[in-house]
Amino acid sequence: MNPNLLYANGDYAIHIAVQTGIIQLVGWLVGKGADIWVSNAQNESPMDVARRCGYTQILRYLEKNSVLRTQALYRDYYIRNPNLLDFSY
Repeated sequence: MNPNLLYANGDYAIHIAVQTGIIQLVGWLVGKGADIWVSNAQNESPMDVARRCGYTQILRYLEKNSVLRTQALYRDYYIRNPNLLDFSY
């Protein structure tokens, strides 16, 4: 299954999972590589949907994963570009 599938209604699988309120389903999609920053046809992120629906546990889960993924992106970027960390100028 493609975790980043776009449905005809303009929602991605992650948006639909968030709307169900089933955190295990959201976690499964995130574990399969679902994009947690993607916007649907209403220009809402999965976090926006969780906030709108009042699913605070899912919102916190997505926020935590957002931070972790951002940290990993920065770490990987600086591992590939170590000269950017040279402050000897």
